[in-house]
Amino acid sequence: MLDLLPIAVAFVFGACVGSFINVVVYRLPAGLSLVKPPSRCPACLTPLKPQDNIPILGWLMIGGKCRYCKAGVSWRYPAIELLTGILFASVVWQFGRTVSLVGIVGFCLFLAWLLSLALIDLDTMLLPDSLTQSGLVAGLLLHQITAIAGLGNPVLQTATVPLNSLVFSVAGAVLGIWLLDIVRGAGSFWLGVEAMGAGDPRLAGM
Repeated sequence: MLDLLPIAVAFVFGACVGSFINVVVYRLPAGLSLVKPPSRCPACLTPLKPQDNIPILGWLMIGGKCRYCKAGVSWRYPAIELLTGILFASVVWQFGRTVSLVGIVGFCLFLAWLLSLALIDLDTMLLPDSLTQSGLVAGLLLHQITAIAGLGNPVLQTATVPLNSLVFSVAGAVLGIWLLDIVRGAGSFWLGVEAMGAGDPRLAGM
């Protein structure tokens, strides 16, 4: 029988992460701090109350409008929170019985990174180095943590020697970067214009 509690917990946690993704997507391209100032209305700059920051429900409670200046608050905020919650819950539903907890957390974090990058790319046509590079490092660390802790491969749960895991991870990252760099160079040569941004090969490595 399917255990719904872990799936529900994953959904709530994912919705909270989705709330932070909204902050990352808005502030990172603008060069703003992710922690200061606290969340506020983008129109009147009034700091939000704690209940306004409740994922999904906060937006519903204010009717999609700032409670202070009545400016509209985009539906995208709760939509991203809902989507992230669904993604996290789906990971637990699909892999909860076969993958280690470290692997589950790794999958969820990877999805959060990818969603952040996709939304920023959609808004700005850019892939920030701070996200692609940190995602690459996080992936390498995940492989090493699972190997050192004796958890094995986070997907297959097979025994993994730390050194072998490191070599495999680095080789995969380098191969991803090189292959897409080749595609990028060939495409630019063929089309006569920049065919792909510099962030795409780093995303492939990640």
